[in-house]
Amino acid sequence: MRRIGCWQIAACAVAVSLVAVMGVSTAFAGGVDTVTYKKIIKDRVKTHPARNPCTHAPGMLTMHINNAVFHLTVNDNGDWATGTVEGTVAFAPTDQSQPSYFGHITQWFGENDNLQNQTASFTFHANLRGSDGSRLAVHEVAHMSVSANGINSVSFDRPRLTCP
Repeated sequence: MRRIGCWQIAACAVAVSLVAVMGVSTAFAGGVDTVTYKKIIKDRVKTHPARNPCTHAPGMLTMHINNAVFHLTVNDNGDWATGTVEGTVAFAPTDQSQPSYFGHITQWFGENDNLQNQTASFTFHANLRGSDGSRLAVHEVAHMSVSANGINSVSFDRPRLTCP
């Protein structure tokens, strides 16, 4: 088993786009009543070049988001955001002698902050089967908390990659 960071996993591109939803909170801040935003995404497909995280073989990654739900609530005291994503992922290597992979992905994030504190958590899971019968799995859990004095009191990122 090798450890890798989220930036090395093409499937984490979903996470980057989800964090942009949290950035909406600053647009609502300052003297407004509570505003709630909800976004539902179904049947969205995205394909882009990627590398097998175990062998680094180039290929194409296709993500099919079956269901995704995002919630954001903002008021004068802070904001609260959560999101879940569920779908499938397929990796087709450029070199046809390499195995292709297909599997299931799930992701969750939660973020909240008020005038004093902030916390954010993230989980990502992908379980894929190779055309050669092998298994590729990616699991990541991350959390961060900042206290009223601005000190990052708790922070961890635990990525885990299981390669054939």
